[in-house]
Amino acid sequence: FTKANLSRLGQNKNSIRFELNRINSMKPLLLVILIFSFNLSAKEKQESVDYLELASLMLKDENLDRAELALSQVDMNDEKLDLQRYYIISALLKIKQNDNTRAIALIKEAKHTGPVDAVINVHLAQAAFALEDYQLSIEALHDAGDAIVKIPSIYHMRAQSHWNLDNHKMAIAVLDQAAKIFV
Repeated sequence: FTKANLSRLGQNKNSIRFELNRINSMKPLLLVILIFSFNLSAKEKQESVDYLELASLMLKDENLDRAELALSQVDMNDEKLDLQRYYIISALLKIKQNDNTRAIALIKEAKHTGPVDAVINVHLAQAAFALEDYQLSIEALHDAGDAIVKIPSIYHMRAQSHWNLDNHKMAIAVLDQAAKIFV
């Protein structure tokens, strides 16, 4: 090593020490930045929770209180929200809570957004039947279409609804139709 090389080595040691001291003095600032970035990341994850899907899972698992809580967290102003699905999940929750009046209103809202699956019309018919709104029950079963033709209990509900509306001939005709299919 020459004197020039040793001199540069000494300067390098001093500059390395200076940089290390500077980095050590920045540790609190770096720690604050790191914590802040973790908080932002946690908030982003929180915002990405699909409360409608969560409500659906809670409802499926019979956690009605949690399903209701998740539904209350749904952002109704979100342009991406599947409004029909929101109304249907809310209606199914209300049916399980025996709030048939509210369930009917929610299913009607869902139907205003577009066609619904036959099973939703069956739920509407059941809720209407429970409230003795037999005409709505008959209409909902009619709207369900051919998808429910092979379900025996549907014929019972339809016949009973007609009978309760004093349309006895139609009630018997429904039972005759069921006998042809199931007997």
